[in-house]
Amino acid sequence: MPLGVVPGVGRIMAGDFKAEQVGSFLRPPGLLEARAAFDAGKLPLQKLRDNEDQSILRLLNLQREIGVDVASDGEYRRSGWASDFPDAVDGYVQGATPIPLPWR
Repeated sequence: MPLGVVPGVGRIMAGDFKAEQVGSFLRPPGLLEARAAFDAGKLPLQKLRDNEDQSILRLLNLQREIGVDVASDGEYRRSGWASDFPDAVDGYVQGATPIPLPWR
């Protein structure tokens, strides 16, 4: 069967494919700096939240401008890629991270 041909459907052109963003977007530098300052105790929680709000609004506007059908907040409020894991698993015990994985 030739590439780009689906049995029972025929030839599929590039315009027939659709892609969506799922999950996190890269954080803007200002948000990374705000989170680092918050983690170091140099920025109050409300200031971090204000920065997150502004970053999320810019991201939502960008997605709207480029025609994304289902917008995401980019998971900008999450502190790490597995930050929800301890709350989702019964019996989870926090310990030292065996393999640190930086998440920006």
